[in-house]
Amino acid sequence: MLNDIEEKELIEKFYFEDIIKIRGKKYYEHNKIEYVKKIENDYDYYALVEGSKDNTYEVYINSYDCQGTCACPYSYECKHMYAVLLAIQNKEYQLIQTKYPTYVSYDINEIIKKIPAHKIKEAILNRSNIFNINLPRFKSEFKNYFPKEKYIHYYNKLYNCIMTNQEYDELIIDYISYIEEYIRDNDYLEAFKIIKSIFEVEKDIENKDFSEVLSYMREPLNKLLQVVSDKSNETIKKQIKEWKKQLI
Repeated sequence: MLNDIEEKELIEKFYFEDIIKIRGKKYYEHNKIEYVKKIENDYDYYALVEGSKDNTYEVYINSYDCQGTCACPYSYECKHMYAVLLAIQNKEYQLIQTKYPTYVSYDINEIIKKIPAHKIKEAILNRSNIFNINLPRFKSEFKNYFPKEKYIHYYNKLYNCIMTNQEYDELIIDYISYIEEYIRDNDYLEAFKIIKSIFEVEKDIENKDFSEVLSYMREPLNKLLQVVSDKSNETIKKQIKEWKKQLI
């Protein structure tokens, strides 16, 4: 986390063309910045800036590496980034707290030992290029041999997306795909964990924009929850029943 002096000088760590500085200053002075959010006790800033033709662009600044990105088409440090850095320089941001991201740990060597040799051989032979093997795809193909993510992983990931306003609608869609996949695999506990995390985040944050997005997905989520409840064992049914009581 930068101190006040370092924060004021952060803008000098980036290179901007003179014309970009002029345009960026105008954006700042004309209140084109919708918000700047700073992660408390960290180096990350998230912002949303109005652009031309009713466009808005997400800007991300990492003050530790002195790097930034903007969703606009410009390939270099742009006017939107400059406007945001002026806001940071003047401490015009909202401090927010995010949750520590959690991921389940595993030893890939131990995972491979558990997979029958004929299944690995079959997976390799089915590829057009046997050397084109990457870990995410390997993990997807052999997901049943990997440890499952904890509930807090899904909760924290969604919580952080909402707090930083980073495409949580797309994450919800991904979550629904995971739920459907776990249901197909008859893994109802994992499906329930993800459904629970979505509704718990909504309850805890009370974010109107998120609730509005979720309103379009609430019905399919409730239907998936009903499927999980109908098909799961008595232990999971009891967990769902108790959770519903607490949610009300």
